[in-house]
Order: sequence, then structure tokens, then C-alpha cells
Amino acid sequence: MRSSRAVALVLGSVLLAGCGQEAALTAGASSRLSSDVARLRTAAVSGTSAQVASAADALRSDVASLRARGDLDAERAAAVLDQLARVLADTAARPVPTPTPTRAPSPPS
Repeated sequence: MRSSRAVALVLGSVLLAGCGQEAALTAGASSRLSSDVARLRTAAVSGTSAQVASAADALRSDVASLRARGDLDAERAAAVLDQLARVLADTAARPVPTPTPTRAPSPPS
């Protein structure tokens, strides 16, 4: 499923803490964002569009607050939000399944 791949990209951008940039993401920020990404992944794979929107809002909010506190650098915040936009575009493009019509049973004769 494409949305699973896109969510994995978000997860990868969140969890690549440090990688030569010690101040890019604190351990607390990594834990908080990982929790947000797990919620987003669950919603993208099996939730409703409202659940995806709620999880995305939580992730955006946490990115903003962590950025304001200095626990997340600008480059990492931009990467997370860029990947989030891809997830949202992917989930929006996903076709909504239509129920298979069933025939009502015939009345007994």
C-alpha cells in the first residue's frame, strides 16, 4: 500500500536523530514524534480520513512546539512536515472502497 510507504518515509525522517547533527533532534523529541508517527501510520493504513487528519494535526502541533523549544532543528522540522504532506497527498489519492451490493432475500412462497 502506498500510504504505508509514505508513512515509513515520515518515520525515517523522524528517527534519523543526530546523524552528524547532535542538536537536530533530542531524545525526548524523537520519542514524542515517533509516537505521533505511529498514530499517523495506524490511521493511514486502517483509519478514517478524520483519524488521519487528527493524527496529522497532532504531528504538526508537536513539530511546532518542539521547534519553538529548540528540541528540533529547522531542517529536521521541514523534513518531517514535507514527508507529512506526502502522506496526506497519498491518503487523499487513495480510492475509497465501495460496498458490494447485496440482493435482498426473496420472500418465502
